Amino acid sequence: MDRPKPLFTRFYTPKEDAKIDITSASEFWLCNINGDSFYLKWWGNGWVVKVQESFLCKDKTFKHFSDIPSFQFSSIGANWQHVFETKEEAIECFRSKDLPVLDKDDEFYHKVYDILVILGGAAEDLRDSFIFNFTKDNHKSDEWRFQGLLGFGGKYRGERNLVDCYKEDENPKRIKLIIKMNKALKKLQNEN
Repeated sequence: MDRPKPLFTRFYTPKEDAKIDITSASEFWLCNINGDSFYLKWWGNGWVVKVQESFLCKDKTFKHFSDIPSFQFSSIGANWQHVFETKEEAIECFRSKDLPVLDKDDEFYHKVYDILVILGGAAEDLRDSFIFNFTKDNHKSDEWRFQGLLGFGGKYRGERNLVDCYKEDENPKRIKLIIKMNKALKKLQNEN
């Protein structure tokens, strides 16, 4: 089985009836529910949905890896209870699971972070900290330095819902990128 061709990442809530597109990486963040991040991951012979050390099985239950027989060999071979042949099959099973829906603030800031990752090259592993900063932290900052393609000074400004970078880091390519990202952020804001 060949690794799928890269597409495009998009955040969604499990209840949303929306198309899921994926980037070229081998692990993709799906959502965060009650502080737990759910991921879609390439497993060597198919796709898995995981949260912490548990995996979604085809019977729509999450099982800890120690409860899956011969788990250590599951990245080879076929017909494992937690390995889906296609990413679409894995996502459909995940969607059909009865999961709580994110609150509106969390959902909005996840979509903001999608823009920072997809267009701005922000680090995916800082998503949970970003969401916490803008939704739950009592001493939250109005800005988030995501760096990425905008350099060391690449920042998201929460109160104004825009990105910018240090003046000394500006160049024609970065200015175009800032304009593109701010248009996407403005569109997102208008949709909410």
